[in-house]
Amino acid sequence: MDLEQAMQSVVDRLEAGGVRAYVDARDANPPCVLLRPPSLAYRFGKGGWDASWTAWVLVPDAGRSQVLKTFGPLLDDVQAALGYAVVEARPDDTTMPDGSTLPLYALTWTERITP
Repeated sequence: MDLEQAMQSVVDRLEAGGVRAYVDARDANPPCVLLRPPSLAYRFGKGGWDASWTAWVLVPDAGRSQVLKTFGPLLDDVQAALGYAVVEARPDDTTMPDGSTLPLYALTWTERITP
């Protein structure tokens, strides 16, 4: 299984939809998407596996009102780029490698990955 390639495939889809996306938090420059490694469910005897993805949609912390205005269109763009696969969007915050705290929406969806 090539996890790096599976993650890059999701990043490529996001970027093709006009959304900046990264797999390494050190490279992230909000507003953008930071893709987290997937949870895996193996499909014994059937080949492949199911990946449960989490993507953090990150925006600069410019105050609640501006944050909400920025999230709206970005969430729409991510959903469109992923073919409307996202089934949940949960608000949260995270601390980035540089020590800054950013608001985020954690988006989740599952898709089958074949070898």
